[in-house]
Amino acid sequence: MASALTVLLLGCWLAGHSGVWGQPSYPKPTISGIPSEGVSLGGSVSIWCKGQHQTVQFVLNKDGRHIQSVDSDSQALFLINNLSREHGGNYKCSYHSRLEPFKKSDPSDPVELVVRDPSLPRPNISLSPTGVVASGADVTIRCQGQHRDVRFFVHKAGDLNPQRHMDPAGDGAKFRIPSVGRQDGGSYSCSYRRTSEPFVSSQPSDPVQLMVAAAPPGHPDFTYSNIARLVLSTMVLFVLGLILSEAYYSHLRGAPSAEGPLAAPIMASALTVLLLCCWLAGHSGVWGQPSYPKPTISGIPSEGVSLGGSVSIWCKGQHQTVQFVLNKDGRHIQSVDSDSQALFLINNLSREHGGNYNCSYHSRLEPFKKSDPSDPVELVVRDPSLPRPSISLSPTGVVTSGADVTIRCQGQRRDVRFFVHKAEDRNPQRHMDPAGDGAEFRIPSVGRQHGGSYSCSYRPPSEPFVSSQPSDTVELVVADPSLPRPNISLSPTGVTPTEADVTIRCEVQLRDVSFFLHKGGDLNPQRHMDPAGAGAEFRIPSVGRQHGGSYSCSYRPQSKPFISSLPSDPVELEVAEPTLPKPSISPSGEVSLGGSVSVRCQGLRPGVRFVLNKGRRHVAHVDTEKLEFVFPINNVQREQGGNYSCSHHSRSFTKWSDPVELVVRG
Repeated sequence: MASALTVLLLGCWLAGHSGVWGQPSYPKPTISGIPSEGVSLGGSVSIWCKGQHQTVQFVLNKDGRHIQSVDSDSQALFLINNLSREHGGNYKCSYHSRLEPFKKSDPSDPVELVVRDPSLPRPNISLSPTGVVASGADVTIRCQGQHRDVRFFVHKAGDLNPQRHMDPAGDGAKFRIPSVGRQDGGSYSCSYRRTSEPFVSSQPSDPVQLMVAAAPPGHPDFTYSNIARLVLSTMVLFVLGLILSEAYYSHLRGAPSAEGPLAAPIMASALTVLLLCCWLAGHSGVWGQPSYPKPTISGIPSEGVSLGGSVSIWCKGQHQTVQFVLNKDGRHIQSVDSDSQALFLINNLSREHGGNYNCSYHSRLEPFKKSDPSDPVELVVRDPSLPRPSISLSPTGVVTSGADVTIRCQGQRRDVRFFVHKAEDRNPQRHMDPAGDGAEFRIPSVGRQHGGSYSCSYRPPSEPFVSSQPSDTVELVVADPSLPRPNISLSPTGVTPTEADVTIRCEVQLRDVSFFLHKGGDLNPQRHMDPAGAGAEFRIPSVGRQHGGSYSCSYRPQSKPFISSLPSDPVELEVAEPTLPKPSISPSGEVSLGGSVSVRCQGLRPGVRFVLNKGRRHVAHVDTEKLEFVFPINNVQREQGGNYSCSHHSRSFTKWSDPVELVVRG
């Protein structure tokens, strides 16, 4: 009993610590990248999920339903393109070990994806009172729309707190800010959502500026930085006083200052004070050296943003009570007071918004405490008026690991710079300045890491941050020889008569794979199937001659859609050639001069043309819905003797029967 109890307790302990009972083994991840102000219909959004473990699979869920999964290390990017109304909703992500599937995390906190519909009329916004508002006054923000049964939202630029909302009885809403302070100042806009579509929003109103007057005089600013300045100023004056006093008494004694009795202590004191001032200046940031670590900048899509669109730029630091500054090409363009991170929103993008952006931050209480600028990021503006380029891969189809691949981008203009993009790749895009109107990007010795979806674009040299829209995508699928090859079989086997049903079955001892069926020499897209088990059946109903050929199949893991197995061994589908029955002559194949006979033709299907032929010469024809027809030959002459055959004609084929001989006697 003691041994059994020990084993039972050990089993319980192992189950609890291995996550078998469903308890989370990993800390929950963070989810980011969805702009709080929403994304326009047809746009794209990049959702980041960040965990704290390696060799895991990240899962993205919308409203509790699994929609995407990615194998990655510590973080994953989920890309949603061509947003529709149905993409709006609450998103969360989680992750679990790929090696130990029971080790998993709790879901992240939810984030809301709101889809903006430009067809909805924009609301109006107004402030009361207008102008500069005294600190402590009450302010009302009024939002006015053209629809009832909507929920209004008010947004403050750069504010990471949840938006305030209100469900009014009419077509407008009032948001009250009691006793405003400096923290309430900023740029406000509003939008609305219909109650029937809670994740579909109007575009925001034009912004209004709330300006709050500074606090009244009589409230001195005893911040640390101002006190530091006062102390340094006092020390400098003290040192100057000592030096002047020493010089004055030396002059009275008629001796150089270096030989006076007070020279040594005065100079020592002066040196001590100066060193102390230098130390304080350095540690208070007075000399401008960075006191804070540089921030990170994110949110600008690497593939660019369309003209007229919007972009949300995040700047994240490591300190509270700071002011964030956004710079473009070295020029200050926006600033936001915030804690640890700030959001900069740029709406209605124009060509001039393209450029290099970075951000920095400094203390609001001690302005000399500041960070270095972040690493730069590039904002590229896409111009839909530029013709889209085309893209092609060589070789096409599934590529063997280790082969060389060439991606060719072709445009309609010369003197442009081409860029090739790989979906979900955060590495810098490769570019090339060709002499003509096309560029070739070579990938030597491809591996699994190169599989993916590629597109290309170009930029005129005169506008290095204005780009064409991307080309259509091409898929580079890499064969992995380490994956087991699938098996393929035909049913029925052997030569198959026309119009029979054929089933091609593909099998492998793996689950969660997509099967692909290939026909040798066929340039049409491959057929594929996502089965529930370890095999897939491809059915060809009513086979014809065009279906004959060599077939093979392969598969791709659903978690790695650009990695393929090698193809199976081929199977041959042979389709029997249909033949027309030999015609019959009645009453017999012999006839006397001047006599009469009938030639009976039989077909394969109704609705065709029957043709009676003598040798290869057309004698008579008829269009009929019947499966047979009888051609009469009256008053037979010698020259009418010979070999007769029937042919069967439709728009898709012509069939000939074997001949029958008519002998004329007399």
